[in-house]
Amino acid sequence: MSQFMQHRKDLDVLRAISVVSVVLFHTGVAGVDAGFLGVDIFFVISGYLMSQMILKSMESDKFIVLDFYQRRVRRIVPLLLFVLIVCTPIAWYLLGPNSLKSYGQSLVATVLLSNNILLALTSGYWDLDSDFKPLVHTWSLGVEEQFYLLLPLLLIFFKKYRLLKQAVYFITAVVLCSVVYIGLTGSYLDSKSFYLPQFRFWELLSGALVALVERRTKLEFNPVLKLFIYRVLLVSVLVVVISFDRNPDSYYEWVSTPLIVIITSLIIYLNCNDDYFNDSRVGRILAYVGLISYGLYLWHQPIFAFYRAASVDEPKPLEYFFLIVFAVIVSVITYKFIETPLRNKDNFKKLKTGLVLCIVSLILVCIGMFFHFSGGVPGRFNGYENAEEGIKYNERIRELSKIKDRSFDEAVVLIYGNSFARDFANVLLEAGVAKNSIFYLEKGLGSCIDDKQKKIIQELQLSFDVSTFVYGSHNYRIDCYERDVNALREVGIEKMYVVGPKHFGYSVDAYVHSDISERRTAYATPSHTSKNADQVFKEGLPTSAYISMLDLLAPPDVNGVVRLFNQEGNPLMVDRVHLTRDGAEFIATNENAIQFIQQMVSH
Repeated sequence: MSQFMQHRKDLDVLRAISVVSVVLFHTGVAGVDAGFLGVDIFFVISGYLMSQMILKSMESDKFIVLDFYQRRVRRIVPLLLFVLIVCTPIAWYLLGPNSLKSYGQSLVATVLLSNNILLALTSGYWDLDSDFKPLVHTWSLGVEEQFYLLLPLLLIFFKKYRLLKQAVYFITAVVLCSVVYIGLTGSYLDSKSFYLPQFRFWELLSGALVALVERRTKLEFNPVLKLFIYRVLLVSVLVVVISFDRNPDSYYEWVSTPLIVIITSLIIYLNCNDDYFNDSRVGRILAYVGLISYGLYLWHQPIFAFYRAASVDEPKPLEYFFLIVFAVIVSVITYKFIETPLRNKDNFKKLKTGLVLCIVSLILVCIGMFFHFSGGVPGRFNGYENAEEGIKYNERIRELSKIKDRSFDEAVVLIYGNSFARDFANVLLEAGVAKNSIFYLEKGLGSCIDDKQKKIIQELQLSFDVSTFVYGSHNYRIDCYERDVNALREVGIEKMYVVGPKHFGYSVDAYVHSDISERRTAYATPSHTSKNADQVFKEGLPTSAYISMLDLLAPPDVNGVVRLFNQEGNPLMVDRVHLTRDGAEFIATNENAIQFIQQMVSH
């Protein structure tokens, strides 16, 4: 179908801006907070090009659905599988069990072009930080290919029933309804909706709409004026990307996405494909970056993620600069030796590439399933456990939220909160506190005890003797303390404690290859957020009521850090904020922790 397509360097420049925005966004550099909008630009360009290809083929009655899908395979799959082949042994070597299990899941989903579905299903409390996921960015490929399962059929339907003119109105209505629905429901703030195809198809349809409108109406511009408008629109893209406000209460994210889609659509429709890109050095450079944009998009995130996993501290800007240079070099090489040759239909057939891709895909799926079902292959490293065990250890505390079929001791400690509270409940159990002396009450954190919660606590107090209330929190509001203490006293509970935040540093995988002697002195610097919260609690809460987890995890001779392993070399952390069984045991044997626990269980 390539004979129907005119290569457009203006779109290469737009691709360049898109991929650079995404790459810079993933470095966390200031001033590119909306760099993720580069993906939305890709969606519009892709929807336009594929629709234009199909429509022009239909005009000459040469469109074959199977040929379209084969072309998509030649364009997307060879380089994608090569990246996965390179990444998999690196993941085996660098990633701990929890991270490798997550990688295995993404490996299978990426091969099946459905990583967006996996991310939507697994987004939640125990989800691995996306910065450390080598394949998180492949969600966009899933959205695209899911869209292209439908696009040819949709256009064939419109063509068959001579409804291509009406298709403009239909697609316009779908796009507008999608934008309004997303805005009214707040879906743009939902991490699951971010990945789901029904919340993204409208962007690809916007590109298809340009292709349809282009067939009916073409505006003629003076070349100088056209170039001026094109440059203004490109600058507008940069303004939107740079001016984004990350305030979660702001509607700007919802506004910025339609805005960037509109600007991109206008640039495509303008069709400023002239000699400027041949005569200007900047234009030629940007156009070439656009050519390698697919490779750069695929390579940059694994390179960043693996480097982060191996780093004790967050990479500095200079380190990211060299990582980007490396990603560009690799992208240039793979563009020349993998992308370009295998896009050619004859080369693809001659090398029997289709069969090879099927075999490689099957092998990668099997490897990914092995990583998943083995719990991240914990036997690779001394002291590490199955990825599921740490989560199950924390979640077991939910059993302590049942009253039925339980008998309680005379004095009960009421643990109130979420997974951080469950961590401390495990500390109590490891310290020898009986299960019959602990009751767990789940609560979303961040607010004072209100009348509804007070009534629930009072009912529990009537069911058994609650002597102590423990608020497990990383974001407790200290202005609630006096009010909460009074509310508890009114229902007969005299003792209240607040458990502070904990954090095990930047990367929990940085020490997987260290030996026991190295692990005994392996310390990490907690995040600024956790240290600041800990300090606020120390200053705003009574010393007798605040349990500093950072202090309990700190080595005696070094300030501002926490231990990562016990004396046997076993990790104290499941992830950056939760405890393993060894971690709970470690804290339970701390002298200061023992004093607090004795006060809690005493009358």
